[in-house]
Amino acid sequence: MPKIIETEEFYLQKVNYVHSNPVKKNYVTEPEYWYWSSANPHCEIKIDNIYGQ
Repeated sequence: MPKIIETEEFYLQKVNYVHSNPVKKNYVTEPEYWYWSSANPHCEIKIDNIYGQ
């Protein structure tokens, strides 16, 4: 069931979960090596900072 992201802590937990998936699947050794990851500074996908920091 979807949950509303209401806190920075919950948001960061979800971002870390998404970044870790390709590593857990052994597709890459580091999250930033997965091209379509927002952890990759060369990827076109960018995360909006919803907390203004």
